[in-house]
Amino acid sequence: MTILRTEKISERIREVLGKLFVSETHLKASVLATITRVHVTTNLKSARVFVSVFPESETEYCMKSLSSELYKLQKTLHTQLRMRPVPRIILEQDSSESSAQKIEDALAILKQERSSGKSL
Repeated sequence: MTILRTEKISERIREVLGKLFVSETHLKASVLATITRVHVTTNLKSARVFVSVFPESETEYCMKSLSSELYKLQKTLHTQLRMRPVPRIILEQDSSESSAQKIEDALAILKQERSSGKSL
């Protein structure tokens, strides 16, 4: 029962924060920040929000900007969720996309090397 509840709360936080990222944050026009997943603790005290940034070179800038606006985001989230306590938001960089890209690149190189080896 608590697992289902935390999943629902995670999804709701992801939905609300996603809208707030668009409307309330002040990022460069060329930077795209996406919430990839949210993990809420079982006691509902905190929520880890994983953020993916495109382009990757702007990750540090984006995370600093979001961290500086975290209080405003937390306050708005508090007014939009009908629950108590509202989990404290902890922003984290999601590196799974970059890891996946590195693996894809390595596989592409390996495939290219194997195909060039067969043609010789």
